[in-house]
Amino acid sequence: AGASSNNERIAKHKKGGWSLYRSVKFANGAEAFEVETRMLRWIKVNRGLLPAVDISDMPQGGWSETFSAEAISLAEVWKKTLMVKKSL
Repeated sequence: AGASSNNERIAKHKKGGWSLYRSVKFANGAEAFEVETRMLRWIKVNRGLLPAVDISDMPQGGWSETFSAEAISLAEVWKKTLMVKKSL
């Protein structure tokens, strides 16, 4: 997905009551997709975290990519995100 579709996705989440913690710019969609894929694998497989909300809580999509902020801090996720991006 391109930058405009990502902005639309963020806008839909905000409209649903969600907030953006931080964002990072990528050279292209392929780089963003790779970081997202690696981060989701880290969250789900390495950390063993399950989605924190149900599909009905996020009708705009993205519920399966959620996790409890009590299980892992946003700061730790951000740090890992930057490390993964740098490793590409």
